[in-house]
Amino acid sequence: MSWLPGQTLDRNAAITAMTLADTAAEPGLRESHRLWPHIQSWAQELGLTAPDAIAQAAKPPDGIDHRQEPATRQPDREAAD
Repeated sequence: MSWLPGQTLDRNAAITAMTLADTAAEPGLRESHRLWPHIQSWAQELGLTAPDAIAQAAKPPDGIDHRQEPATRQPDREAAD
């Protein structure tokens, strides 16, 4: 998980981190949100508070260039045969 640098995650923690990252994209996420109790629980599993987990999961990874690169397409060799 790029938003948890330096942490080694087991399978369950990785699934929790992915769930939190997916949930962080939810619009209007705050303490009154219906998912907040779950977010608190998931964050606690990772040793974080809910606000910290959401803030970390929602920010883009460092070193990523978000400009769109032109797509390059390799010819399909099987289709050419």
